[in-house]
Amino acid sequence: MQKVAWGNEIFIKRITNEESKLVSKEYLPTSDGDYLMLIDDTPEASGVRNALTIANFPFDSSNILAKTLAKIRGSDENYIVLTRKVIPIGTGLGGGSSDAAVLINCLNGAVNSEEIVKIGSDVPFLAHNCNAAIVSGIGDKIHEIELNGYNDWVYILIPQELVSTKDIFCKARELLSSGKFHKNTRLFERNLEFVKGFNSLASGDDLESSETLGNDMEGCIINGNVLKLHNLLKNLLHGKCFGMSGSGSSFFVLGTNDDVMKQIRHTYGSPLIIVKTRFKSEGNNHVFEYL
Repeated sequence: MQKVAWGNEIFIKRITNEESKLVSKEYLPTSDGDYLMLIDDTPEASGVRNALTIANFPFDSSNILAKTLAKIRGSDENYIVLTRKVIPIGTGLGGGSSDAAVLINCLNGAVNSEEIVKIGSDVPFLAHNCNAAIVSGIGDKIHEIELNGYNDWVYILIPQELVSTKDIFCKARELLSSGKFHKNTRLFERNLEFVKGFNSLASGDDLESSETLGNDMEGCIINGNVLKLHNLLKNLLHGKCFGMSGSGSSFFVLGTNDDVMKQIRHTYGSPLIIVKTRFKSEGNNHVFEYL
């Protein structure tokens, strides 16, 4: 897993009982008495505003932020949490999980790894101070790694498609039971091979991809437009480094340029957000632009 220099911003304030009474005149609290607020700053895709963020952002106790507060709050503590959201929902980029990680770190939550994993399997890594790691187990085993100086641009392609992680894993279980999807028994070793291959990119080696640069979940894609984008990247990038992020719907692309990305968007023909950013390192928290 690798963090990038683009993401949501979280603003949090502990409130008194009197402040809570004032806020309740305008906003509904969660069942625990917190207030969740949203600024939708997700980028437009080809001039089309994605309405999925507002429609799918819960303001009640089902929100991952509310669940996180429930685990880390002190007694008689309530909070206002404002999310400036730039990562669209359901895109496999860990937006909600990274928000939860920010809360844990900001509030110095004394919560053990077992409880953090219950919030989300990617939350322990996102709450960790490392920028890249091999994550195994149920998300609780973090093996920090160094990616040696890859300073080129990373492109994130986000189709206007909401993908359910639950549905993707249901598909994976279905394929496993039918023998059409093989569970990788060398996952840790494969990831180490990936790091070696990835570090060669930084040294100027050919950016041709190998089997270690893929994502097993690409075999479980069920959304037609996501599959269309996957096949388009495979055909137009001629084996260059790309892969699906998490369970989709987004893809990352390495070792290319703006013109190629714009051509892919034109050929794709449907709304497509393209984020140009860099891998996160010390001091580059917000380095990005939209194509």
